[in-house]
Amino acid sequence: MKFRNISVNSNFITILNFQTNAVLTSSKPNLIIFNVLLEDFSSAGKVTIFLNYMGFNMPVFFLMYDGKLEVIYNEKWGKEKIREKCNGTCNSININFEIFSSEEHRIKKFQLNNPNPTPLTVKLNKCNSTALKLEMNNYHDGNKEYHVLKKPFKINDEIDLCQFCLVEINVYVKNEKSMKEVFYLEFLSNHSKSSDTFRIFGVYETINGSLLIPSSSNIRFNPGFPGIIQSKFVSIRSSFEIDCKVLEVESADPRIIPYIIKGIIPANSKEEFIKVVFDPSTLHQEYNVHKRNFH
Repeated sequence: MKFRNISVNSNFITILNFQTNAVLTSSKPNLIIFNVLLEDFSSAGKVTIFLNYMGFNMPVFFLMYDGKLEVIYNEKWGKEKIREKCNGTCNSININFEIFSSEEHRIKKFQLNNPNPTPLTVKLNKCNSTALKLEMNNYHDGNKEYHVLKKPFKINDEIDLCQFCLVEINVYVKNEKSMKEVFYLEFLSNHSKSSDTFRIFGVYETINGSLLIPSSSNIRFNPGFPGIIQSKFVSIRSSFEIDCKVLEVESADPRIIPYIIKGIIPANSKEEFIKVVFDPSTLHQEYNVHKRNFH
């Protein structure tokens, strides 16, 4: 069997060094070698090459990559599916840090991913906020190994992404003023054929104030033993100018169990917000479990 010619369904592909009238035998596997020249890195998709023999076209498929940097942001990292993903079809993603105290800081993270078989260089080009700090965290190389970087990422800094690798970027927001700010980060990615610009837009709002438990709310329980349960209420004072939501209260002692009874603390108010239960039998039960496991 002789192959007469070869054709392709893309204007950006050139076939080189194809042996016209190459002969195939039916008794064993055959190998036909030819070179494929990719002339445009801005396109991506499935490319079909047709090998013509005896008047019929036999298709050969391969995928052409676009050299674009991929940016991935997940609202709840590691717990939910990707919220936003930016590659060659978009040039920005959005991050919402929401409202938090000016005495605290917030951290979000996103990934810079190189899905291509050639290296990319990524540069932090612009940042319009002094309240942001960026840090390069885990670097995932092409061998599927993680390397912890913990390295600041500042304006004009560059990072080289090897083929099929990614890096996590932590974004820290800290502002001691009470204000709302919309910010953006601009990145440049460069590969062998072109360069691309993308932005990460974000918003945060910091407010002055604090949540304090007055010293008068310090609690003391009487000596107890399993079967006797005691409870007391604890108050909290808010100096914030907006309502605050209590998400979680923890206790280091398994006998002391806090229950949130008022999850929303009104602005500039003092409220009883948790009921604290003292149950000595909890520790007794745990002791029995450990004792059984020991034996």
